[in-house]
Amino acid sequence: MKLKKWIPFLLMFAAVFLIANQVPSVLAKDDSGNGTIAGIEIGKQKKSEMKSHIASEIVKWKEKDVEVEGTTAKVTIPSDLIHFDIDKTVEHYISASSTPWYNFWRKGKKTQVPIEVTVDEQVYELLGEIPYFYVDETVEAIREHAGFLRDGAVQAKEIPLTQEDMGRISFEIQEVVVDGHGISQIVDVLNETTILSGETFSFLEQLREVKSFFSDETANFVASTLYSAVLQSELEIQERHSQNVLPAYLQPGIEVKVNDRRKQDFSFVNRTNRPFLLTASLQEGRLKVELYSFKPAYEAAVDVRQGEAIKPRTIYRLTPSLAAGQERLLAQGEDGLSVKVYKKLTETGSPYEEDILISQDFYPPKNKVVLVSSLEPSGTPPEGNSSSTETPSTQPDGEEDDPHSNRSNNPNDQPSEHENEDELTDIEEIYDKGGNLIKPDAN
Repeated sequence: MKLKKWIPFLLMFAAVFLIANQVPSVLAKDDSGNGTIAGIEIGKQKKSEMKSHIASEIVKWKEKDVEVEGTTAKVTIPSDLIHFDIDKTVEHYISASSTPWYNFWRKGKKTQVPIEVTVDEQVYELLGEIPYFYVDETVEAIREHAGFLRDGAVQAKEIPLTQEDMGRISFEIQEVVVDGHGISQIVDVLNETTILSGETFSFLEQLREVKSFFSDETANFVASTLYSAVLQSELEIQERHSQNVLPAYLQPGIEVKVNDRRKQDFSFVNRTNRPFLLTASLQEGRLKVELYSFKPAYEAAVDVRQGEAIKPRTIYRLTPSLAAGQERLLAQGEDGLSVKVYKKLTETGSPYEEDILISQDFYPPKNKVVLVSSLEPSGTPPEGNSSSTETPSTQPDGEEDDPHSNRSNNPNDQPSEHENEDELTDIEEIYDKGGNLIKPDAN
């Protein structure tokens, strides 16, 4: 008996349910004029008008290809490889923007939907050629970008370029033995620099980003430390200049001179298919430079080969300030040095090796300078020679005197050829990289 009482209520509930599901969509409240498709204002348009409007906007958008950019690479996706389903999009929009009749009390909200997008299989192939892109995630980013007909580049989804995700390829640590003016600012500019495949790194360009004062000595020191780290990697040296003096840091041959005024740069290029990450830091008075990348195809090592030492020349200077027969050492001579720097590349997992000559440098000797008394044994200076005079420089034992020297070997030469002490200048001697004297200049 109790069940019969509930039958009318059950029948009523079933009728309402059937009506709610069977009422045609035309009975629903149409709010389609209050929304957008891919950012396109629809307004009170008919279905055919919507399709025509969207199609014309797609044609405009397809006039340009899609650029996909990441930290490690860039790739262009032809717009013809991106397909739009206008019919499905319009049906989705109408469905999303219509309010059911039984929800008539709800206010209509603005509907925003993208265009339905699919991409050609060739897009996957193009992205698959970029080793550090996440293909599926990047395709989704392209679909979203195209679905809203956006301008600009698509940001690729890729493997993070961090020290944790990459391995350290090489490093160099040096005590800061120079004046250090501006070194912190240079280090800040260099730190976390990415060198992509095919990209060239210019040290001078980096220095132009430094806003505070730095000394030439400091710039050379930082560039030299970086040079040492680069030599231990697959990165290819493009431009490098020597200081031509033995520095107080690193090995001979492992030093760099940079000068913006003279356009003397230190640059290298990444010809691998992998990105490199450069880090720089100062720790307890030491500069540390590191290079990170993914697994290398080659292991690199540096081989510095020194040639024979170049003996210094001896320069004698006559002076009346010493007693007759006396001499005094004014400057101790130092040997010169010739150096060749090679990079040894060994293919990973293979016996193949290659030696590449990177540079050949020469550090000229420092001449020995001796003061010699110009007084005769009697205590009086020779006639016409009351001032100190520089004698010719002489070669090491067994070699002839320099023919361009200020001193003559002919005893009949007149004293007037001697220079006064305040006019004396050191003889500038220029050597080639093999250590050969090529231009003694006595002027």
